[in-house]
Amino acid sequence: MVTELKGRILVYSINGCVHCIQAKRLLEKFQLPHVTVNVDIHTQCKDWMLANLKKKSVPQIFFNDVHVGNYNDLKALMSDDKRRAELTELVKNNPLSETALEIPCPETELDNFITCETDEYVDLVNDLKKSGIIAYRWSGLCKFKKLFSEKEFVDWVTKTKNTDYQEAVRLCKALLSHHFCREVSNAGWLNRGDTYYMLLEDLSSSALNAKPISFCKPTTLDKLGKRLRFQISAIYDSYLSANGKAVDYKSIEDSNEFKQYEKLTLQLQRVQFGYESDDQKLAFFINIYNALVIHGIIRFGPPTNIVKRYNFFNKTRYIIGGYSYSLREIENGVLRANETGMGMITKPFQKTDPRLRVAMPEVNPYIHFALVCGASGCPPISIYSAEEVHVQLQQAADVFLESDENFVVDAEKKQVKLSLIFKWYRKDFSNTDKGLLEWIFSVLKKGEKKSNLRKIINDGKVTIVYLPYNWSLNS
Repeated sequence: MVTELKGRILVYSINGCVHCIQAKRLLEKFQLPHVTVNVDIHTQCKDWMLANLKKKSVPQIFFNDVHVGNYNDLKALMSDDKRRAELTELVKNNPLSETALEIPCPETELDNFITCETDEYVDLVNDLKKSGIIAYRWSGLCKFKKLFSEKEFVDWVTKTKNTDYQEAVRLCKALLSHHFCREVSNAGWLNRGDTYYMLLEDLSSSALNAKPISFCKPTTLDKLGKRLRFQISAIYDSYLSANGKAVDYKSIEDSNEFKQYEKLTLQLQRVQFGYESDDQKLAFFINIYNALVIHGIIRFGPPTNIVKRYNFFNKTRYIIGGYSYSLREIENGVLRANETGMGMITKPFQKTDPRLRVAMPEVNPYIHFALVCGASGCPPISIYSAEEVHVQLQQAADVFLESDENFVVDAEKKQVKLSLIFKWYRKDFSNTDKGLLEWIFSVLKKGEKKSNLRKIINDGKVTIVYLPYNWSLNS
């Protein structure tokens, strides 16, 4: 039973901090409710820590006015029965003093962290919707939904906005570059020589972030990626098991953190590509993939058989930079450098597909230790930053290969047991059995598994057996 407190246990924390998570889990183990303040958002608290505690590291933990210290200090406290009882009684029976630290309202966190500057072309878009030039078009038996042509737009702007032809053309291109509209390539033959467009909000889309249309000024992938990473970390910190293998989907669905995340995904609709490095793109799409899986399971329910899994990974999608990306397209089109995936006959993006420019230049095999499809057989969930993505991917590989659920070396039988991930994505690692084992050897940490693997590779007769995959929900 959770202890009722007249006072308060306070944890100063940041997202993605392992020791912060461990501290909160330890308090939960002893059924001690606590309040968490994120000092990356509420920077005044970080300033207070530095000025009064001479500390910059987190967590910093308080029982009323008593500063316990960091995670190691909390562990020591919890192992000392007498002192733990004293401080528990303190917060249980004594209200906060007048000098107690003020707690920022958690409801303000999104507003403090997420900025939304209204796009300069919002009024033009609203006027365009009332202009009458957006209409259904027929060509033979084909019906085109809510289109407008460049010529119609230019004529309308020059007549109603007191501009010349060149400015009207510029405004049309500006709406396109800000992802308020998209060129409809298969409608060009309606009137040869003209270009047709459709507003983003008129596109038929089942994307989880399709509505309402964001009127925020579009930002770069790097800036929005950092905001999303921060919000995703807040969800993981609160509703993910310590080892990253189990997700509390129900609690996420009902949480304020998830509502904030959903609001932030609207800005993905019109995010700007073209300014990001490959590392920024790599970290961004890994994080988006894993978060989209969780979002999809919450909205559609978990897929329970092979047909439902196929449909889930095709229909679960976000609009990103004006275009729709399913889970399958993010994985195989973007992260796997436009390679065919399981059950696919053709590549995700054809030569004329605008999304092809977003694809990574080459596949990084380490992504398979980071992408989490919602099954228990998947790797642990983590969060990735552009600055440390390669180190983090190596760490993910270490964790994955250390587990006997994914990789076993039997030196006596000269047998290697592998996760089916290595079979499904074989060409990302190597085209041969020996090449695959050499790749695994090259990334393994020193230890018994590595030395045994080297031994049986050198012997030349190795049997590879693929382990059964656990498709049960990672909840």
